[in-house]
Amino acid sequence: MKGRILIDKNNDQYKFVEKDGILVRVANGLEHKNLRRQYMGENPLRTKQNGDLHPDFEGWVRSNYPTKGSGKNMRVKIGNKYYPVNKLDQAHKVDAVKWWNKEGYKAGKKSDTVKDFMQNRDNYTLQPRSRNRSDGGKIRETYRDPHPSTL
Repeated sequence: MKGRILIDKNNDQYKFVEKDGILVRVANGLEHKNLRRQYMGENPLRTKQNGDLHPDFEGWVRSNYPTKGSGKNMRVKIGNKYYPVNKLDQAHKVDAVKWWNKEGYKAGKKSDTVKDFMQNRDNYTLQPRSRNRSDGGKIRETYRDPHPSTL
């Protein structure tokens, strides 16, 4: 995979490839953002196929946060401000990559242990999308390979 090495302000080197005009960080020859999906799977559902909020998600939000409105028009109070529900991310309380590198890799990609971590809403909090993605971009860890015994 051809790419370029960039050095950040901390003198750390990272390999990037250009994809659709965007530089994407590469780890172990794979795009970093895809390792999470490949190893851990998806977050719990937020919406149904028709775009409406998934009832489990809406119930979880209502039981954990002050809300106004309902469905796609729901606004959720985070701190002192109400945000449209579609501007919020389900953020892991423990960063997914950190959990994977400490525990998940031992169980193997998309194992029952990993799926339980990913699908358990108790492992999540809501965050404004911009904050969650900014925080995620600051993490200096990459996903380690699954333990050989799980392959």
